[in-house]
This record gives sequence, structure tokens and C-alpha cells, in this order.
Amino acid sequence: MTLLVSLILIPFFTGVVSFLLKGNAVRVWALVSSLCTLMLSVLLSCSSSAEPLAWSAPWIPGLGAQISLYADGMGAVLCLLTGIIMPVIFISGWNKFVERPHAFYGLLLLAQAGLMGVFLSHDALLFYFSWELVLIPVYFLCSQWGGERRIPVTFK
Repeated sequence: MTLLVSLILIPFFTGVVSFLLKGNAVRVWALVSSLCTLMLSVLLSCSSSAEPLAWSAPWIPGLGAQISLYADGMGAVLCLLTGIIMPVIFISGWNKFVERPHAFYGLLLLAQAGLMGVFLSHDALLFYFSWELVLIPVYFLCSQWGGERRIPVTFK
């Protein structure tokens, strides 16, 4: 398993597990997950190799699609920014009451996994899949925990 795959899988699987946790333990779980992802994104940004990191594996052979991840300069910077912002989000809302925290933090971690996939994808089908993985949790986040006009804004 490489660094690029870990940047996507850690927030994805911890986001799925977050739906199963109860109480305030999910806050600690989400923060630890986002800090691990931040460390990996810092490692990616600080890698001293002259060539960009790349990884690929067959995905859907009938379509000729493969999972192809590629981290050049811009992708690494965007992954770093995503890795920085998620712990900031979790820490800033630490003392605020959130209804259904397991769903809230799980959706945020799934959105982080999707963003990492968007910034690292080197295949159009993987990019589309990752983008949808971002949109679905963000839709539910906006519709459940948005402001007073959350429903009309969510549909726009």
C-alpha cells in the first residue's frame, strides 16, 4: 500500500466506522483520523524525489479503466490544504453541540476521502467517482446541519 492510496483509504474507512460509533468518542476518532491524514499529506508534500509519485492498478477491465493516482506539485499542495483544514474544522467545533455526531463526522471524513481522490486521480472515471463521493456527503451535511435556508441552498 502506498502513500497515495493511504491518503484516500484512511479517511474513507474511518468515516465508515464513524457511523457505527456512539457518543463523543466519534469526535476523538475523527480528529485522530484527520491528523493521520494530515501527517501523510505533509509527507507527500515534503517528499524529496524529483519525479511525482504515481500508482495504478486495474479497476474495471471491461471498460479499460484503472485506478490511477498521480501526485504532482499542485495535487500535493491541494492534498496538504485538505489535510490541514479537516483537523481545523474538527477542533473549531469541539465544544459545540452537534446532533447525531456520528453522522456529521462520518460525512466529513467521507468528503475528505473524496477530495483526496479528486486531487490525486489521474483517470477520468476515478475523478468522476471521487467527485461524486464528495458531493453526496456535502449534500447531506448542508441539508442536515446548514443554516435557516439550508434546503433551497442544498438544491442549488
